Amino acid sequence: MRALFGAGTPREAANARFAFLVIIPAADMIAFVILAASDAETAALIVAVTCEAD
Repeated sequence: MRALFGAGTPREAANARFAFLVIIPAADMIAFVILAASDAETAALIVAVTCEAD
């Protein structure tokens, strides 16, 4: 949480101005993107999961 929001507690993270969750599906991958902004900075977390067909 500290790395994503720059805040050490859930209460501080709740002070974020806005947050977006975007899910991007594809044929062999899905990506989750979280964008959050507070007064001090903007942060992004991107997680991509792939699967291989047998």
